[in-house]
Amino acid sequence: MRTRKESTISSSNSTKPSSLNTIVTNTNTTTTATNNNNTTEPILFVTKSYFHNRLMRNNFTRQPMGHSDVAETASSSSGDHNGNPDRSIKIALPTRNEEADEHHSEENRVAWSSKWDFMMSCIGYAVGLGNIWRFPYLCYKNGGGAFLIPYFVCLIFAGIPVFLLETTLGQLLGRGMLSIWKVCPVLKGVGYSSLILLFWMNAYYIVWSISNLTFYRRHVLRTSSGIENTGPINLEMILYLGLAWLICYWAMYKGIQMSGKIIYVTALFPYFCLTILFVRGITLDGAGDGLKYYFKPNLDRITDPNVWNDAASQIFYSYGLGVGAWIALSSYNKFDNNVFQDTIIIGVINGCTAVFSGMIVFCIVGFMAKQQNKPIESVAASGSGLTFIAYPSATLKMPFVQLWSALFFAMMIMLGFGSLFVQLESFFTGWIDEFPNKLRKHRAIFIGYICVISAIIGLIFLSEVSIQL
Repeated sequence: MRTRKESTISSSNSTKPSSLNTIVTNTNTTTTATNNNNTTEPILFVTKSYFHNRLMRNNFTRQPMGHSDVAETASSSSGDHNGNPDRSIKIALPTRNEEADEHHSEENRVAWSSKWDFMMSCIGYAVGLGNIWRFPYLCYKNGGGAFLIPYFVCLIFAGIPVFLLETTLGQLLGRGMLSIWKVCPVLKGVGYSSLILLFWMNAYYIVWSISNLTFYRRHVLRTSSGIENTGPINLEMILYLGLAWLICYWAMYKGIQMSGKIIYVTALFPYFCLTILFVRGITLDGAGDGLKYYFKPNLDRITDPNVWNDAASQIFYSYGLGVGAWIALSSYNKFDNNVFQDTIIIGVINGCTAVFSGMIVFCIVGFMAKQQNKPIESVAASGSGLTFIAYPSATLKMPFVQLWSALFFAMMIMLGFGSLFVQLESFFTGWIDEFPNKLRKHRAIFIGYICVISAIIGLIFLSEVSIQL
């Protein structure tokens, strides 16, 4: 077994509160932290380069210490000649080979070129198809305004706290979904399961992103009668699938230096299209009836547990929580970045965009109800295709119909790719941070293999049974 050296980390700011007096680590005994009440606390295993590159930025200094000093400090009572408690922390350090490898990995790890790159990536990931497509459908399904109350309750008490937790963890440790669990190796299976989930999500999500290139249900889904009847593969979509994965490879192979710039287009272009659709939708006859249905809650539906279940699922779906994406994005931040401020901004933008897209849909639904002389509840078949009925209906009322129809489907594609780029970056970041010496210098080859494999798997979702899966 390789031995580990001992070192002391001392805080230069004596005003900072700390319950730790002494932490002694070695490779043969259980490590604990002792406080003034003679209780023990588990400590965090970290490495020399981690402290040097991350915690040193927060006024930490390191003082070398020998083995005899460790034993002496551990056995003595804590405190200095002024009676102040000793705030030194002794940590297990790696061997020279381990230290050199990790230091080299840290030095080669890129960071966001600006704060705006990070913010645009967060917006591009959070504001996706879940806001523009799924949120209006769930509002329509659950009685309009009745859905908004549980939605914002779940956003405040579930979505934002979990988002803050993930971004804080990623920014603190500066690693992807796998490497962060070095602090608690027993939970590393969580990291592996998240990356496996991301792999399958990417293979499926990209099909939904490109499905807007053709008519939604007749030419894309071609739903079969059951899972036992697979039917033929949609040959037209194979070309689109291959093109989509080529775009993903081009955006990903250089890392966030490339994808962080592309995300500006995928994040901002949908707002341009939504603003135009809103201006047109609000001027349609019957738009007021649709907005009234949207914002006036049916209080009887609030007690329905299915409404709350849909609201919670929408929050986790639109935010993409629990798959490591936020951990990966925030790991490229500066250590002293104001992550709390970022959490509030992203939460407000995410929620407001969902409500804004719902306003557009219900303006158009109100217009359709007026035209057909039907109640709003029955004007359009509810389901995942509601968005593909409402938005095109608005474009038909505009001049240059072909232009606005093309922009609408381009918007849907941008929304899909904005989320997909972040999911892919999270997947690659997790593996590359875990095996930096093997994968970082071969990033382009590694990403190429994953894109090819994912494209092959994606062929399954081009069959007529895909919607059944």
